Amino acid sequence: MTVRTRAQINSDADTLLPDNTSAEISPADLRGRIKDLADSAAFSAELAAVATTGAYADLAGKPTLGSAAALSAGTSAGNVPVLDGSGKIAAAV
Repeated sequence: MTVRTRAQINSDADTLLPDNTSAEISPADLRGRIKDLADSAAFSAELAAVATTGAYADLAGKPTLGSAAALSAGTSAGNVPVLDGSGKIAAAV
């Protein structure tokens, strides 16, 4: 069937599924709408692990931090990282 947005699915429900006072809704109409919903849904099996766990450890493609990431930039109020001439944290920090 067709992948639809939430707005399209809501619009389809309003326009394609009348109140059925005149028996205008057929089983095929219902099957089509249900298949559109299934095609449009995000199923947990199709998501990355981090989407369901929220765990940073499950995140793929994490950035690799340079050695400066482990350096102390100071813990007192007013401490700021010292940058070298190329804009990187100085090795002496």
